[in-house]
Amino acid sequence: LRNFGLDAATREAVVTYDAALTRAGETSVEKRRFEARVPVTSIDAGSAGPALSQAANQVAAQAADWVGAAR
Repeated sequence: LRNFGLDAATREAVVTYDAALTRAGETSVEKRRFEARVPVTSIDAGSAGPALSQAANQVAAQAADWVGAAR
């Protein structure tokens, strides 16, 4: 997990995750970065929580799709 927080300049919740994948029977490693940005109305806990959760869920779905496609 590279980033999990708020970008006050752009008023966004940002989640960035770097993943590595090794396929069965192969020695190479594939790497991919996943990122999601969700707008927040204000930089405070009430806005940050739901936006960070939404961004994290988007990143998790992206990573799951990538791993699933590797099968």
